[in-house]
Amino acid sequence: GFFGAKRDGGTPNHTLRQPLLPIAAHHAGNGHHCRVADDDEGNGRRACCGLWNRKKRGSGEGHQRIKEEIEAAEALHFYKDVKRANRNKIIAESLIFGLSTLFQVYSGIKAVCFDVSTFKHSLSFPSLMVLSVICINAESIFCCMMIESFAKEQGIDKPDVHGHPLYFSKANTGHTCDLCRKRILKGYRCWACDFDICMKCMGSKTARVEGEGGVRGDKGVRSESEVTLKPMEYFNRALWLASSEWRLLACAFMSLLLASGTNLMSPIFSGHVFNAIKDENHPSFLHNIRIFVVLSLASGVFGSCRSLCFRVVQRRLSFLTRNRLFEGIIRQDIAFYDAAQTGDLISRMSWDCNAMLQPISNLLGSTLQSIFFFFGGLIMCFVISWRLSMLAFTTMLPIIHLTSKYAVFSQRLNREIFTFIGMANSIAQEAMANIRTVRAFSTEDVELKRYRQETKEALKRGIRDAFANAGTILLSNLIDYGASTLILLYGGLLVMSKNESKAISIGMLYAYLRFWNMIQSSYQSLQGVMNSFTKAAGAAQRVLSLMDSLPDIDPSSGVVATSQMSWSVEFQNVFFVYQMRPDVVVLKNINLKMESSEVCALVGPSGCGKTTMISLILRYYDPTNGKILIGGRELQSFNLKALHKHVGYVSQETQMFAKTIEENILYGCEEGEYTQEDLVTACKAANAHDFITSFPSGYQTRIGERGVRLSGGQKQRIAIARMMLRQPKLLLLDEATSALDAESESLVQESIDQLLESKEHKYTVVLVAHRLSTVVNANQICVVDKGVVTERGTHDSLMKLEGTYTKLVSKQLEKTKNMLY
Repeated sequence: GFFGAKRDGGTPNHTLRQPLLPIAAHHAGNGHHCRVADDDEGNGRRACCGLWNRKKRGSGEGHQRIKEEIEAAEALHFYKDVKRANRNKIIAESLIFGLSTLFQVYSGIKAVCFDVSTFKHSLSFPSLMVLSVICINAESIFCCMMIESFAKEQGIDKPDVHGHPLYFSKANTGHTCDLCRKRILKGYRCWACDFDICMKCMGSKTARVEGEGGVRGDKGVRSESEVTLKPMEYFNRALWLASSEWRLLACAFMSLLLASGTNLMSPIFSGHVFNAIKDENHPSFLHNIRIFVVLSLASGVFGSCRSLCFRVVQRRLSFLTRNRLFEGIIRQDIAFYDAAQTGDLISRMSWDCNAMLQPISNLLGSTLQSIFFFFGGLIMCFVISWRLSMLAFTTMLPIIHLTSKYAVFSQRLNREIFTFIGMANSIAQEAMANIRTVRAFSTEDVELKRYRQETKEALKRGIRDAFANAGTILLSNLIDYGASTLILLYGGLLVMSKNESKAISIGMLYAYLRFWNMIQSSYQSLQGVMNSFTKAAGAAQRVLSLMDSLPDIDPSSGVVATSQMSWSVEFQNVFFVYQMRPDVVVLKNINLKMESSEVCALVGPSGCGKTTMISLILRYYDPTNGKILIGGRELQSFNLKALHKHVGYVSQETQMFAKTIEENILYGCEEGEYTQEDLVTACKAANAHDFITSFPSGYQTRIGERGVRLSGGQKQRIAIARMMLRQPKLLLLDEATSALDAESESLVQESIDQLLESKEHKYTVVLVAHRLSTVVNANQICVVDKGVVTERGTHDSLMKLEGTYTKLVSKQLEKTKNMLY
């Protein structure tokens, strides 16, 4: 039990992998035990039994809460086991590190002091000494790997929730659950891609379906485990992305080989220059200077060529990845956006794309060169003096150990720093988006306090990271300076040695120092390469899951709709359920036909399903059961891009873009499709021309983000103008006047009335309205209540029924008595 907890017969356990309930067997006395293990005083079992007794006394309503408490108690117990195992792992690894360092120092001293002339074969002893150092390092690495496997927490595999293993964490300060978006302290984390889930969602069977985020289509949630990437799989996918630039890559690799070769030869000839100076050999001095200059020029030319090719490849990969990711996002089903958060999608396009591409950039830019320099410098060091190399390389293991431990510590801190910065950015984004509400309630100080709390936590961890980094640099520099001192000390002795088998020239000592510095800088560049690939694999999963996810509703395939076809709309036995609310049936067995060129009004209380019916006609979603027909043909058989060219839609909340008024009205139109005269005619018909021309810039007036520089009525009239410009065959009006003041409502309603009474164009109109004057002239009025069409007919026939419609009309008439116009 040194590296893990024991339970039920002494089997090592590191984390929970099975459901926890039922636990009543412990009380039944049949030999089974509570899943929460005993501590020395039996507190764990008493806690478990106490929870079970409370569960027995509690009602069914509290069952889930008691279950969550039991799960939390067990998870916390095993979390303590994991912490103890990690502490023991650090002790064991430190012991191995110390012993292997001592053995290597002994080998280095042995190599320095041994007289190789006594050996019959001069290369046998150096080879054996090098082999001994390799064996010492290999043994220490394998021992650490074995200890790591003993103490490693296996995690919980829940592919229906997340593709990677999840690990219990007691300290998730500043994190939010990726499903319910609530702040959590105790919960489960994915260390590969920074996914968090609270205890409640972890124990819920419908959390993935009802939760936010993730990848989903119109048919339901998709498992991200299908695109789970390991570091090498990520590397292969990255190579596949880069394969389109194989010509540039071939040129870059050739330049890399030539530049690395010239750089590795440069220290040798610079050493010959020093030897020539010492020997006062002018011809040799000038000859080596000329070679050194040629090598330097060649290195500069090949290095710049390598840099140019790699940078162009990096830019093109970034361009390709971001474009494909945005294409993947913009084509997702509307059901995907019901669960997605804008901030999360922006994060995928910025942070995740950068994290995914950064290792590729490093690999192309410096990693390959560092590998060449590291192994090339290593070989050259042993060629110059194997004794000096044996002594110098005794310092490598301590530096590797220190920097690797700091890398793990820093990675955890930086993950927390990015989390807090992300929370701060979310607060800032939310406050700026709702700045008018913030100003109205004078809550600037409240928002500023929230922002400062998050940045303060990030600062605390940043300072801790800075101190740890400073300590690591101090120890690494001391060891590095110690190695340099050993090289100069022993190297100087070798230069002055009269023993020809040991002696080296002063030029070769200088070359050795150059190669040693090359090895050191290359190793520092290579640090954390695998960690960066692991992190990039997690980010790549979030990116590739969207790039590879095809929508269930394909907008580009199907029959092309024409203006000459019949534009009747029919619902046949339609049922519908939103994915985020699987227990609520929004539409129940809807059977309804809206004839071509007629007006059908949908009325009813709020939340009864009217807007959902409009969404189904637009095919934002497919019905759960049943089908919808347009002109007698199934809606699913149409090409949506072509269909939407003949459909006009005005919603209750008009959405505008940060462009000019003209660009907003022409949105979605092809260049040259409409003339300026058509634009003005549509705006006049929508009662929008007068207020547009009152602006100094007229139709070129920029309206700001989401149209904040326009009133609600102005935005609605622009939306109606946008719809009328297209001259659609099917109009969908979803409470276009409900959120407006009386004057704006009157102007917008006048525009709608003109549209409906037009004799030049006959439209099939489906409108959701609360205004009696709009509904009263409709060819068909359908009363929708709790997802069911309860009444259907004209205004007069429904008034005679004295049912729900009559009550709605009476309420509106009563309301209009008190309105000011």
